[in-house]
Amino acid sequence: MRRWLHVIYHVLTEQAPFSDVSGGAISRWVANMADSSDHAVVCLSFDSSWKFRKGRRITLRRLRFYRVLCRFHMVRAASIFSRNLSLWLFATLVRQLNKGDVVWIHNRPEHAAALAPTLHKLGVAVVLHMHNPLPSGLNRTQIDALKRIPLIFCSRFLKDKAGAQYSGALQRTFHLYNGADAKLFHPPVAAEVLKEKVPTVLYVGRLMPYKGAHILLKAMKILRKGGVNAFCRIIGASFFGGSKPNEYIRSLEKSCPTNTSLNGHRSGVDLAEEFRQADIFCCPSVWEEPFGMVIVEAMASGVPVIASDAGGIPEALQFGGGILVPPNDAEALAAALLSLIANNKLRIELGKQGLAAIRDHFSWARIQLRYRDILKEIAA
Repeated sequence: MRRWLHVIYHVLTEQAPFSDVSGGAISRWVANMADSSDHAVVCLSFDSSWKFRKGRRITLRRLRFYRVLCRFHMVRAASIFSRNLSLWLFATLVRQLNKGDVVWIHNRPEHAAALAPTLHKLGVAVVLHMHNPLPSGLNRTQIDALKRIPLIFCSRFLKDKAGAQYSGALQRTFHLYNGADAKLFHPPVAAEVLKEKVPTVLYVGRLMPYKGAHILLKAMKILRKGGVNAFCRIIGASFFGGSKPNEYIRSLEKSCPTNTSLNGHRSGVDLAEEFRQADIFCCPSVWEEPFGMVIVEAMASGVPVIASDAGGIPEALQFGGGILVPPNDAEALAAALLSLIANNKLRIELGKQGLAAIRDHFSWARIQLRYRDILKEIAA
């Protein structure tokens, strides 16, 4: 296998295949950031949907064992158990590390804390990147280990929440936003004649209760009752590509109004085309969404956004491009949807704001600059 000087190894979770089809936001983040010769991806599985060179994707089959433990809640927080388990899981990776390498672990603080002492002795830096909130159940040994490594969060919201949660114990923290691939997600080349088209509302995301698709269905029912001419497309599955319908999806199917359709999972160019065909994008999360990659992908497509005022979502819209509404409020969501459905001029203006925000703040090229600055600071 070819070696590179100072390799950055991005370690995905056991739940995140490195795939544009069956992977999620973490997979998309890594694929868009780790695209040069000094990167490698460490994962349980991958396919050919992300164009990484042979040898840059390292599979760790032992992560299957960890996935089973997590599924049955058998992973204990005890520091000795956690350390030995992590060293066993990543033994193949540890053997090929060289001084100056970086192991960038995504969403698994238990692995970062357990591996850090051993890797630091080898002269290898460890980074923990949280795309979700930092768990509250970390023990003292784990917290002490995390004090000595850089922690990256996908929003200031997550960064500040973790800081308050652990009373300032986390000393090296950064925020690094998600981005959008402007080559894939972009407005239609030729604008359609809007007066001949029923406005389309789009939802993209996992179909789980905390993502709030049921709130959007309620809002669409309110619009239908009011005689508003609009149609909503729900894009998503219980997990990602190939996942089976769950009880929540079956409840959505039963309550789905006639002005809404559930259309399954989309990825890649098919997903980008869904954004281009939409007039309004809706993110109705009822939890504290860490950031919302689909929001910036909608903005890159020139689509105005209506999203819940919760978690890190306001940071995605801080430069314009959308409207914030209270979470878990179908009537407020319906009113916001109506304000855009009835006002094409406002839709166009918000779409322009979103495109400017992507260009100036949320393109992968911009995020890459911030990423490289953090790497330089880590190496200093």
